[in-house]
Amino acid sequence: MKFEDKPELISACLLQIETQANVIKKMMDEAQQQSNDYGQPKDRYDSFRTKILRQRDMYAKQYQVLVDQTILLQKIAVDTQMDCIQFGSVVKTDKSRMFVSVAIGKMEFRDEMLFVISPSAPIFAAMDGKKVGETFVVNGMQQKIVEVF
Repeated sequence: MKFEDKPELISACLLQIETQANVIKKMMDEAQQQSNDYGQPKDRYDSFRTKILRQRDMYAKQYQVLVDQTILLQKIAVDTQMDCIQFGSVVKTDKSRMFVSVAIGKMEFRDEMLFVISPSAPIFAAMDGKKVGETFVVNGMQQKIVEVF
């Protein structure tokens, strides 16, 4: 992976988030439809309707997280070469590859596995601000930074 691949990496992340958002939106709409089909509450202790509405609200919160992640990804500067690890960095260590952006997790990009992590991840705290050649330790495992862009 190279610096020039960063826009495509961001697009791949956005596509994955969009796919998740579509699934969650469908589930949220189904819960709302189920609530509408059920009708008015049967009494003030109508637990079935309350359960459906809570489920819908849970999906709405998950959907909003994905919308927020999309906004964050779109703010990453793709034309800036980074010399230290920060939000928007692609990091290659002697043990793994990471993209510091939003919490997606393990992802395949151009036949390579990488971890798409958020700045709130413990591993980011250990490597924040470090440069090529430096090392950091997470969970007792030392990693050397090979490349940052």
